Amino acid sequence: QTCALPIYGTLVNQPSAECSALDFVTPGDSSASWLFRKIEGTHVAAAQAAGCSTAAAGAQMPIGGFCCLTADQIQLVKDWIDQGAEP
Repeated sequence: QTCALPIYGTLVNQPSAECSALDFVTPGDSSASWLFRKIEGTHVAAAQAAGCSTAAAGAQMPIGGFCCLTADQIQLVKDWIDQGAEP
């Protein structure tokens, strides 16, 4: 678990590089979390609503041959964030 903590600190309550108006992960609020919006595929709409560049929003995550997560996997991420995003 100690290996995950440095990564955790770079994601939670840290502004995203693609849309700095939204943090990567906002504990308790998946809809305000850039990471969740990217995984869910609603990142372009979130960027537009936040006044960020939709062109800079990029593609849905994960990218490449790995896109996209299943509905159950997306729900796990949503639940983790909405329940406080604890490490």
